[in-house]
Amino acid sequence: MFYEKSSLNRSMLKRAHDIWRVPFLVPTRVGGTWWLPHMLQALEHLPKSYKAIVLHMQQIQNPDDPAYHKDSSRKAKNYLLLLTSADIVQYLHILLDVVQCLGGPLRAVPARSNQYFCYRE
Repeated sequence: MFYEKSSLNRSMLKRAHDIWRVPFLVPTRVGGTWWLPHMLQALEHLPKSYKAIVLHMQQIQNPDDPAYHKDSSRKAKNYLLLLTSADIVQYLHILLDVVQCLGGPLRAVPARSNQYFCYRE
């Protein structure tokens, strides 16, 4: 998203979290070799900070807001359409269930481990 490099957007998101009185969780980016744990973290953070993210996306589109920029406003409009779509919200919940099932065995593996496990019955 656009919270990584913009301290203004990040501080406005923090303010939105304070308004809703939810813990401050920044949306995370998914990628790299450990994409499954990153995906799990991102999907767990989204429902907890959903209201604050939607509020911040709405604020960015307001021309009177200090965080308003044309390109940020366009991005926020598209993200807001996705976040408020019922189909996308259902998909995120299903994806969270699937990733939790897949990520369960990974939590037992130490981070940065190069060992491969064979299970024989």
